[in-house]
Amino acid sequence: MSLRRCRMSDPLPPALSLATDAIGALVRAGRHDEAAALCEAQGDLAQAASLYEKLWAFDKAWPLAERLGDLPRAARLALEAKNATEARRIAERVPADDKVTLLRVSEAFSGRGHFDFAAQLAARAGDLGRAAELYRRAGLPIAAAEALIAKGSLQDAASLLQNVIATGSGTSHHNAAEAAQAHWVLGKLMARLGRLWDAARAFQVAVKHTGTQVQAGRTLCGVLLDLGLPHAAAEVTRRLHALAPDLPATAEAMAWSVPADAVPQRFVVQRLLGNGGTGRVFLATDRLLHRDVALKVLSVGAVGLQEQALAHFLREAEAAGRLNHNNIVALHDVDVASGLLVFEYLPGGSLADVLALGQALPLAKVRLLALDVLDALSAAHDAGIVHRDVKPANIFFDAAGNAKLGDFGAAHLLDFGQTQTGGLIGTLAYLSPEQVTGARIGPTADLYALAATLFECITGRPPFLGPDFVTQHLAETPLSPSALLPLSGNATLQAVDRVLLRALGKSPEDRYPSARAMSEEIRLWPTEAALATQAQAAPTLQINLQEERAPTTASKVGESAGGVLWLRHEPRTDRNVIVWTPRAALSAKQLEAWRRVAALGGPHVQRVLFLAGSTGAIGEEVTFECMGRTAPGTPAGSVSFFALQARLCDLLGAATGTDNPQLAFVQTVSGPVWLVQPDVSDDQPAGA
Repeated sequence: MSLRRCRMSDPLPPALSLATDAIGALVRAGRHDEAAALCEAQGDLAQAASLYEKLWAFDKAWPLAERLGDLPRAARLALEAKNATEARRIAERVPADDKVTLLRVSEAFSGRGHFDFAAQLAARAGDLGRAAELYRRAGLPIAAAEALIAKGSLQDAASLLQNVIATGSGTSHHNAAEAAQAHWVLGKLMARLGRLWDAARAFQVAVKHTGTQVQAGRTLCGVLLDLGLPHAAAEVTRRLHALAPDLPATAEAMAWSVPADAVPQRFVVQRLLGNGGTGRVFLATDRLLHRDVALKVLSVGAVGLQEQALAHFLREAEAAGRLNHNNIVALHDVDVASGLLVFEYLPGGSLADVLALGQALPLAKVRLLALDVLDALSAAHDAGIVHRDVKPANIFFDAAGNAKLGDFGAAHLLDFGQTQTGGLIGTLAYLSPEQVTGARIGPTADLYALAATLFECITGRPPFLGPDFVTQHLAETPLSPSALLPLSGNATLQAVDRVLLRALGKSPEDRYPSARAMSEEIRLWPTEAALATQAQAAPTLQINLQEERAPTTASKVGESAGGVLWLRHEPRTDRNVIVWTPRAALSAKQLEAWRRVAALGGPHVQRVLFLAGSTGAIGEEVTFECMGRTAPGTPAGSVSFFALQARLCDLLGAATGTDNPQLAFVQTVSGPVWLVQPDVSDDQPAGA
């Protein structure tokens, strides 16, 4: 029984009473070491540790504090005993979720001059501001800047890095190495902010130093590709590959091999999906939920006006994402500290990817798209949310082709809390007049932007071509969509004119009163009649089953023992397609494999459009979207596309009856796209 457990009012047992008297006598005699040993022998570890501490016998005191579970005190005493190794071991025992204890242990280390490790503990506790200050005191400004970046204090981090660069111009190797590291971190920060030219300049400095050459060069490849400088990226890749042959051999693969910053270990990043003014979006695997997600890493911090904009954005994004609507991109999670949003992954890409091909969409598809987006806007407006930035880049497609509206509230980030006229929120081609003038913005602003988007879908161009978008939105009357199309007298196109021109009214009162009212009008579009009329006016597609089952309007691309590839034009949709006619009907195993390939979808895999031929027999033909030719000088299979490559190889091996097929890709406006069509030489996938 410990002496501490006895109340002062209780008489001590004879043995304990004698021990207490003995300890008191030893203390009065100045023999504290013997008193401490007696306390320890009696089990009073707290008093023993206190006595040892008074004697500066810290090597005896810290084990007792650890046995008592007082880890902050144990770490402090171990440090007093000059035993930093044991102190760090004790610190590692603190659970990750015990933030209070972590900070107390951090104070113990910082109080004895161990600022570096104290900063690491503060970062583990989530106090990134404290961690940055401790890194500064440790003489580690770059680590301090990285803590500030993680905290969201991007401007403070940039200033700190620029100070390191300014003072690191000395000739010593240490100064040069630190300056190169500062350029590397500053480059990543600039890329995160969307300032790609500044990022490229910083990486170009960092790549000259051996300590940062490889890591800066890998990231520089991605920045150069984003800037539209593929030849420069290829040259950087060539030099890096010469230094480290195990690195990827192409700029695209080099860029994709760089992990995303600010992404928790819960996620495994696969590749970059897009890069915009508010941040970067990555395809990643969520280890917790066991599914693919789209990670958006925001490019703004939480300082000053940006903090207000970020808070407003997060409120609207969370509110819209949790509406649980079929036509709104679902928001799974938000990490404010990391500036990270976790969205559902939509493999169909964005409407901007589709329109970038420069072709108008069939009216039936535009009608379905409009109804999907209007349903989303109706739900959002009912909840008091105005999107403020409806445009093709914010409309996405799932694997089934359904449209979903995303990036709610993103306009607040672009505005950074300024006035409307100062920020000019949104993309100019789709901006409503009230957004230009800074007037009050209501739901009809979203209807105007959607009408401008639908106008482009139908005609292949937005209602105003610029360059003076402001004047055009405020004063000019847009052309009727039918004036830019054949069959202008068609009843369906006249109905389209009525809806879009009303929604493009200069005054909010001239437009539809609600998304629901606009949706009711669009539902009345007689799209089937319009398509029938368009088909009659277009050249009729005559399909003659010849020896090689080729349509007369098709041209042969090539042939092999397995089948023939044709390039065919479809007047109904006004597009080219690639058709593979196997010499023998596809087996059940091959058909199932092709169905799985078709289900992959997404903007980075060539789409399989049909598995039926002219007679309707399944497996008679395989029709693919036409992707053009392989990039010059790019051999098949030269780009590693992570897990997707192995998955496609397995599927295509079963589909084409070949083992280990090699994949090729084409470079499109939306990025590299894998080709899955059979090659004419040996029936393996290759370029058209």
